[in-house]
Amino acid sequence: MAALATIGALALSGCAGTSATPADPDAPAGELAAAPGFDPATKTITVGSLVPVSGIWAGAVTNIQGMQAYFDQATATGGPLDGYTVEIDNQDSKYDPATAIPLFNGMKDNVSMFSMILGAPIIDALLPTMKEDNLIGVPAGIVPSFLTDENIVPTFPLLNTYHAAAVDYAANDLGFADAKYCSLVVEDVFGDAMQDAYDFAVDDLAVETGEELRFASGTEDFTAQVSALKNDGCEVVLIGGVGMIVQQFAIKAVQLDYNPQIITSNTAYNVTMATGPGADWIAEHVVFAVTGTGWDGTEAPGQQEMVSALDGLGVDIVPTANAYQTGWVNAALTTLILEKAIEKGDMSRASLQEIALTELGEVDDDMGMSGGPFDYGTSAADRTPPNLMSFFTVDASVPTGLSLQKYNFESSVVKDYVESLK
Repeated sequence: MAALATIGALALSGCAGTSATPADPDAPAGELAAAPGFDPATKTITVGSLVPVSGIWAGAVTNIQGMQAYFDQATATGGPLDGYTVEIDNQDSKYDPATAIPLFNGMKDNVSMFSMILGAPIIDALLPTMKEDNLIGVPAGIVPSFLTDENIVPTFPLLNTYHAAAVDYAANDLGFADAKYCSLVVEDVFGDAMQDAYDFAVDDLAVETGEELRFASGTEDFTAQVSALKNDGCEVVLIGGVGMIVQQFAIKAVQLDYNPQIITSNTAYNVTMATGPGADWIAEHVVFAVTGTGWDGTEAPGQQEMVSALDGLGVDIVPTANAYQTGWVNAALTTLILEKAIEKGDMSRASLQEIALTELGEVDDDMGMSGGPFDYGTSAADRTPPNLMSFFTVDASVPTGLSLQKYNFESSVVKDYVESLK
């Protein structure tokens, strides 16, 4: 079994797959040949990244810093990529497919693979070209349609299962089994997946349901939606979206004197959650589903190694939930793939894809940061994602603004939902 492990413990094991065709059959025996994104003369590997890092997305640079911290340790003496250099080429996608597509086209020939692509709509737009160019990418999160895609190498639980787990947690741990459940979800491919998981969860738990509302990406004024949810008597509201959605909802909820229990996920968190607009209301009414532990937590063995590695970057580190962690875990999976390719003597894209599809097997979560083991099977169709979620409330006194309430909650609803997708 391979593992997404702390650097000191990282090792490869398990059965190797069939060897891929070398990138250059004329390369001398024992030497790695040049391939897209790999320069054998300098032993430099360039990986791509499409993460928005400007405007309201400026805080997402933490994803890049998390990746850099892991790669720096992986390429250090004694690390799994000792002797190599990994460079990250990140382009600011602005969380907009129309922006991301030309950026992707301009960089795709110069990277081995993508270590992070943030945003289901962006991945959806890029997949046809990724298939043409035999490129694999590790997403920041996955929706069901990406789980079995041969050009996507997922980590973490399915994004929408965070929401199914949140419904289960609210009903069985927070005491809302007899409450009326409603949803407010963004209108895009990501939102479709979240709504599907919510619908499954409320049906599986047989709870009372009410309004199911959708909103356009970029919506800022939620007066109409908050009014509709209040008028319907919704006691628990699942919010599915990104960016400032929870704060925008909270502002209107305060104005309209509406106080439901809100359940949401990591995608709706940002660094101003505990101090920005509506912070007091959010602290009282919102629960977040996020994998892993708190910034100072000791439940996950990899957390403090990550914090220590970030300190070594030489940049100002703002404690942030989820984002550093996503970069760190994505880099760990990328490292696992690159290490196997180097062992095989083939850094070609065909080799990287074959490794991702047939040779990863069950990858354990020794770091305790990605929601449990991910079983990649022997083909994309065999993949079974992890299913453990942690739950947090907002608290301005803790470093990230998120205070751990429950670590690695195991939801039977999530297990049933994932099985239903097969």
